[in-house]
Amino acid sequence: MVERNSVILVDDDEAILDSLRTGLSLHGYHCETATSGKSAFELINNTSFDVMITDFDMPGMNGLELTKRVKELKPDMMTGFFHNFSYDDAIAMGASDLLKKPFGLKKLIGRIRNIKI
Repeated sequence: MVERNSVILVDDDEAILDSLRTGLSLHGYHCETATSGKSAFELINNTSFDVMITDFDMPGMNGLELTKRVKELKPDMMTGFFHNFSYDDAIAMGASDLLKKPFGLKKLIGRIRNIKI
């Protein structure tokens, strides 16, 4: 199993970002956050991350478009959505995994640790 410690979290809801960043940081993850797809893509273009977790529903570049662009740039990067998509649809769109909101921190950490790209 590959250890994935560098995470970028993308959501237009800053409270969600703060909560996830705090929780993941307490479990040894280095986290950066972005409040839009555009700012996330710029960070990913200039910084190395193991994992991107993004909300789907955001103004401007949504999570689907962001995932497609990230997979073209860094095909080995783990990507996941939080949204109400079917698992199969999310995987077909390029995501490595899908978490439906609401989810707990323990579930997110388990998914990060167990994902196979």
